[in-house]
Amino acid sequence: MVAGDAKKIHITLEARDATSPIAHAEYSIDAGPWQYLEPVGRVSDSLTEHYDFTAEIPKATAPIEDAKEHVVAVRVYDRYENMSAAKAVVR
Repeated sequence: MVAGDAKKIHITLEARDATSPIAHAEYSIDAGPWQYLEPVGRVSDSLTEHYDFTAEIPKATAPIEDAKEHVVAVRVYDRYENMSAAKAVVR
């Protein structure tokens, strides 16, 4: 689920891997720099991890101050560095 206002975006997601633990995750807003993402339990070591965070929309990635939508991308890696990605458009 993704929700947003003019300056912040609230994101919740669940990552699952069938065979190896989730090692780490990161997110990007509007193709900005990737930011480390900490799971709710604060340790990435399970086959399923939950993430719940609020991110500010960086001004550098939003040249139009009143942009009506933003793209949130998330990458999740398992312990062998296999990666899965997802994105959502927030309006």
